[in-house]
Amino acid sequence: MKLNEVSSGSDTSSKKSQHFSIEHTDKITALAVHHVSNTVTHVATGQVGLKPKISVWASHTMENIVTIVGFHSVGISQLAFSPSEGSLLVSVGMDSYHSVAVYDWKLKTAVFTSVSTTQPILDARFLGSDDYFATCGLNHVHFWSRHGDVFRRQRGLFGKKISLQAMTAVASVNKYVVSGATTGHLCVWEGR
Repeated sequence: MKLNEVSSGSDTSSKKSQHFSIEHTDKITALAVHHVSNTVTHVATGQVGLKPKISVWASHTMENIVTIVGFHSVGISQLAFSPSEGSLLVSVGMDSYHSVAVYDWKLKTAVFTSVSTTQPILDARFLGSDDYFATCGLNHVHFWSRHGDVFRRQRGLFGKKISLQAMTAVASVNKYVVSGATTGHLCVWEGR
């Protein structure tokens, strides 16, 4: 990863600088952050392109740690690190089936890949465990749970209290899973 520094201002005593990376070769469309310690943070960024790449890099040094290419096509729309040690990275593609991959990113190994849905996916998050994540988007929430070497998907069931609509965000809050709807409602999930 290249590091460029730009200084601003004519007064040399108040020098400010900006650091940036030119690792990507096209538009960056996804970003995830995992704080390793008080001084170390890993960042994952994904891009568009025929063979889009995911770069995982250290924010304090701007150095690329690993680049992953191969499974996705068109682009990467979502990225999320696993909660425990950030060892897993889930990615969602921009292809027509919004394919999902889970990587052991340090080994550059896909531990799971699958097609998902033809509906756009607007968020993906691990939910308090490396064995459980969710994706959400237009008229759906999908819960993915690990069973051996695969993650099984279950569709979230909307009840009578809220109509089927776009879910724009999903997260775990303590022992609950919460999704945000385009109407401004927060949906608290019990199971699926």
